[in-house]
Amino acid sequence: MWKWVFAVSLLLFSLLVAAVAGEYVGLWSVSRPLLNWAVKQPALAPHVAMYRIGRGDWEEWEERQEAQRQWEEDLRREARRLADEWARLEAERRALERQREALKREEARIEQRLAELQGAERRAENLERLRELYAAMRPEEAVAAVAELDDALLVELLEGMDAARAARLLGQMDPERVARITRLMRQGG
Repeated sequence: MWKWVFAVSLLLFSLLVAAVAGEYVGLWSVSRPLLNWAVKQPALAPHVAMYRIGRGDWEEWEERQEAQRQWEEDLRREARRLADEWARLEAERRALERQREALKREEARIEQRLAELQGAERRAENLERLRELYAAMRPEEAVAAVAELDDALLVELLEGMDAARAARLLGQMDPERVARITRLMRQGG
């Protein structure tokens, strides 16, 4: 029996020597699959990394790790700086948007005022044409023509006429209406 134990032991020792020799000369890799499995185990991973690097290079590896931590910290600082810059730019964009809205409102207000002004200009031109027409008529004809006008419009027409022409027109009108028109002219329209 001891012969069989000796033969099996010799065979196992021979296989171990062959595996080490094959690993050494690069014919096959017995340790690589084992190391790949060990690296996936959280408790063994740092030790496998140290084994792969070798004790002599461990300090260099720690320096690289420290450099990487420093680089990551620099990246975090840069990310914070960029986030702050982004927030500042967003605030400026919102401020510009508020200014743009204010400018749009102001533009709409100006356009409205311009439309009112153009309407007032057209009204003034029409009023001037009416004034010229009534001034060219005889007072009796003008009194009949202005009978349907409201008092405010008649005041505007009279204010633009020369005083003698306006007096002749008022002289032909109903005294009660003349009193109302005179009161309106005295009050400023």
